[in-house]
Amino acid sequence: MLNVLLADGHQNMRKVISEILRDADVRLIAEASSFGEIMRLLARVRPDVVLMDVHMSDERYVKPSDLRSCLADCQLLAMSLWTDPETKALAEYFGAVALLDKTSLADELLPSLRQCAQRYGQKVALLT
Repeated sequence: MLNVLLADGHQNMRKVISEILRDADVRLIAEASSFGEIMRLLARVRPDVVLMDVHMSDERYVKPSDLRSCLADCQLLAMSLWTDPETKALAEYFGAVALLDKTSLADELLPSLRQCAQRYGQKVALLT
């Protein structure tokens, strides 16, 4: 089972993503609505993957290097409505293994999580 911390500033988006993951062998161990909340949660929980929107309301108050250091023990899947070069560079700076387009999450999320599971050597049955 893959442990996931889901971070998005919009509760409805977190609900949609939770529905996508509902039938997969994934355990949502925590949810965050800001970068600051991610950093506080990572001090207590140990996810395998952080699925994170790269643009949240407090982004200008958090140093990317501080967040990146908190993510050192897990894989980061970044997501955004924008996939422009600046957003891709930000996701890369955070150390993301991929930047997922939020408009394509229904198709991209489970295969991307499957790749993360393979990196951990886990045999996770992620349904498509």
